[in-house]
Amino acid sequence: MRVTLTGTHTQLGKIAQSLSDIKERPTPLQVRLDKFGKMLTYIVIFISITVFITDSWQKLATLNIDTIAELIELSVVLAIAAIPEGLIIAVTMILAIGMRAILRRKGLVKKLLAVETLGSVSTICTDKTGTLTEGNMKVVRTDFRSEKHAAYAMALCNNMEDSLEISLLDHVKSLKLDPRR
Repeated sequence: MRVTLTGTHTQLGKIAQSLSDIKERPTPLQVRLDKFGKMLTYIVIFISITVFITDSWQKLATLNIDTIAELIELSVVLAIAAIPEGLIIAVTMILAIGMRAILRRKGLVKKLLAVETLGSVSTICTDKTGTLTEGNMKVVRTDFRSEKHAAYAMALCNNMEDSLEISLLDHVKSLKLDPRR
């Protein structure tokens, strides 16, 4: 066997590199909740400032430091009271109910936000057995003239930079061969 490239310089290494560069984007629910939070913040600030200005205008004749402090306190309390504290709990409960519904159909969801993402899915592609894979590679069978030499090549030309190389090294470990000899 002649090795010309290793690691990320191989075709499989380039594929693995492109997969590791994928950034997680926020789910549609996270985007909508973020927009809702920003909009609610602007509305609450606007209402608090409006209440402060209106009350200041009405109490213009008796405006002093104590009155201004009371108006500021009123505006801050109004802003705090307007934020819905139960919103996070309500969203979490709805997603938990969705997880339970998926579990009833013999599905298992690890992350809570995956329920929301699955709720907006219209098509799921699976392999021919109908299973969704974990994305872990494993060497099941090999066919070499010299298993020992192939195992040494798998171990010595391995940078452990992607899932293929990790699975090859796991296979070498399962053979209980020491590549340092």
